[in-house]
Amino acid sequence: MNNIQYSNKTLNIVFFGSSEFSLTVLKELLDSSTIKVCTVVTKSDKKIGRNSSIQQNIIAKFAQGRGLNVVKVTSLLKDPTQLKGIFNKIDYAVVVSFGYILPNEVLDLLPNLFINLHASLLPKYRGASPIQQAVVSGDTVTGNSIMILDDKMDEGPILKNEKITIGFNQTSKDLFSALAKSGSRLLIDTLLQHKSGKIKPTLQDPSKATYTKLITKDEGFVTLTENYVDIYNKYRAYIQWPGLYTNIQSLEKFLGITTKIDNKQLVVKLKKLALIDDNLHIEYLQLPNKPTISLKDFYNGYLIK
Repeated sequence: MNNIQYSNKTLNIVFFGSSEFSLTVLKELLDSSTIKVCTVVTKSDKKIGRNSSIQQNIIAKFAQGRGLNVVKVTSLLKDPTQLKGIFNKIDYAVVVSFGYILPNEVLDLLPNLFINLHASLLPKYRGASPIQQAVVSGDTVTGNSIMILDDKMDEGPILKNEKITIGFNQTSKDLFSALAKSGSRLLIDTLLQHKSGKIKPTLQDPSKATYTKLITKDEGFVTLTENYVDIYNKYRAYIQWPGLYTNIQSLEKFLGITTKIDNKQLVVKLKKLALIDDNLHIEYLQLPNKPTISLKDFYNGYLIK
């Protein structure tokens, strides 16, 4: 770990990340002519399934495949010593969707040089799910913020931010990709400008702060009597997880039909929705342990005529 060779690139960094969002950013950093990723810090492997097989996260697998120095950690709150020795000759630690809180014992290893990319226009949408929250709220604009990390949740001073537009039919999946790509460019530019003294941190206004939370499966349940725009926004926001679902009773009421299905609380996944002139259209759905079908096929198979 202490024998890492550094290049003549402008900045040497340690990268913290554990998600698909952070993978996009890591790839952009590796392609940069001015950034050298010296070490990648990510979450430890986890056991999955009945056989407790070991699974690496997407960052660990990619980084090891590229021959990068990888440090896998458990909670740093419990054991901050896991990062001992990796910050020698490092200019910045870059944190992108890492998944663990960094305590002061870690932040003090590189004081005021832990730089975080957060996918909202801070102080709006601090917390775990800013992208989904922007979509579910029906926002038309969001963006990225680059801040200096402190030990509080997304409260550090801002170095730079940048807005992007949210399209009416854009899903959170689309937005994740767009924000990761635009955020990567913003991050690289910010690091270089900060290193040269061209930008200074600006404190956030706490009176304007809003917060997001970890999304649960229950967030995806809707009754089809809700506002149709709200339902469509939930569909766009939760398209990757947990998805949108309702029950047969709600579906029958929405469609004005009676089905052959006796269990009126049976869960129905709404696989594809459209909103046309503020009217909600169900294009595809899925019953438990059944393939996804069109609404026409649902009528043909389950409608009492």
